[in-house]
Amino acid sequence: MVIPKAVTDKLVHQETRLMGLEVRIDQDGRLIAALQTSEARLQHEIDDLDNENTQLLQKLQSVEAVLDQQTRDIDRLFSLLEQKPSAQVPPDADKTKKPHDNVFNTSVRKLFLLAMGLGKKGLTLKDAALLKPLTAGGGYIRDTETTNGKLLHPDWGVKFADNSVWHSRLVKWVRKTMKTEFPAFAIDQKSDDAILDQLSTVFRNIVQAYNILQRELKAKKNAKDPTVPEDDGDLPADNEMPDDAAASHPSAISHQFAQHQTAIRWLEWLHRKQAIIDPDTDTEKADEVPAPSMCKPWKTRTPLYRTDEAGEAFNREVATIEHYVLNHCTEQEHKNGPAQSAPHPCIPGDWKDTPLPRLGATKLRILRPCIHAEWLADNEDQDVPSRIQEEEVESQGVERANEDADDERD
Repeated sequence: MVIPKAVTDKLVHQETRLMGLEVRIDQDGRLIAALQTSEARLQHEIDDLDNENTQLLQKLQSVEAVLDQQTRDIDRLFSLLEQKPSAQVPPDADKTKKPHDNVFNTSVRKLFLLAMGLGKKGLTLKDAALLKPLTAGGGYIRDTETTNGKLLHPDWGVKFADNSVWHSRLVKWVRKTMKTEFPAFAIDQKSDDAILDQLSTVFRNIVQAYNILQRELKAKKNAKDPTVPEDDGDLPADNEMPDDAAASHPSAISHQFAQHQTAIRWLEWLHRKQAIIDPDTDTEKADEVPAPSMCKPWKTRTPLYRTDEAGEAFNREVATIEHYVLNHCTEQEHKNGPAQSAPHPCIPGDWKDTPLPRLGATKLRILRPCIHAEWLADNEDQDVPSRIQEEEVESQGVERANEDADDERD
C-alpha cells in the first residue's frame, strides 16, 4: 500500500510541532521553577522585614516611654525651680557648675567701666585700678566733659560691701543705660540683686589688678630706697614661714590648697626678683630704674572626668616640676646674676567640664579606672574605645611585650 506524500508531509509537520511544544514545555517548567525560587527568597526577605519592623516598633515604644518619663521629670524640675528656693544648701552644691550669662556679664563690666569714664576708650580692668579713690567707700566726681556730668571712683582698698554709698545709684544707672547701650539684652528680666552681684564680681576683678599695681609700686619704692635689705631671692623655708602661713602647711591641709599656697609663693618670688629691663628704656639714664615686666601666670584646671586619686597624682607632679624649676632659677641667679626671662607660675583654677580626648588606636588613651564613674554615667557618649583604654588591654600589651623581650633573649 502506498501512503500518499501529502499524508507523510502532514505527519512530519505534526511531529515537528510536537517537538517544539515539548521544548516550550521544558522552558516553561524551568521558568516556573525559577519563579518559585524567587518567590521563596522574597517570602524569606518579607519575614525578615516583618521581624525587623516588630523590633523597631518595640524600640519606638520604649523610646516613647523614656521621653514621656523625661518630660515628666523636666516638668517636675521646672515646678521645683519656680518654687521658693530652700535655705538649706545641698552638700554637693559647691561641686556643681554655675551657669554663666556671658552677654549679661560682659554688658555689666562695660557699663561699670563706662560709669568711671573708661567704657568707650577700650581700656582694661587694670586701667580702672589706676583711678584713685576720693574718700573711704568711693563716690562720684563732677566731670564737665561727659553727658551725665558725674563719674564713679570706687575705693579699691576696702570690700565691696563697704562701698555701699554708690550701690543703689549705680544699679539704677546700669538698668537705665543698658537699654540704650545694649538694647538687644532684656535687662528687665534681671533683678537688682543679680545686677549688684555681677557688679561685685567686676569690682573684685578690678581689686586684683589694684593689688598687683600696689605691689609693683612697692617694689619700685624698695628698689629706689638703698636702706631696704637685699633679698637673696630664695623661697622661705617651711620653718621660717610666719604664723598665718603655718596653718597652710601641706601636712595640715589638702594638697590642692597647698599647691595654691605654692603658687602664691611663686608670685611673691617673681615680684621680688624678676625685674626684666624694658628694651625701650634708655640705658644712658643711670638715675632711672627700668620698669619691671612681670610674667603672667597661667591656670591649670582639673577636668571633671578625672578621679580624685588621679587629680591628686597630677597635682603632685605639677608641684614637683614647679619646685624644681623654681630652685633651678634661684641657682642660676646666684651663679649668673639676674635672669633676662622669668618662668610663668602655675595657679590652680576651677574644675572644668571637658570631653575625653580622642586619640588613635595605637596611642595610649585614658585608663578606665582613672575616669570618674558618675561623670561617665552622665556622659555615655564618651564611653567609646577611641577615648577610653581598658585596663586589661594594657596588661595584655605589657605581657605581650614581655614575651617578645623573652623571645629576643632566647
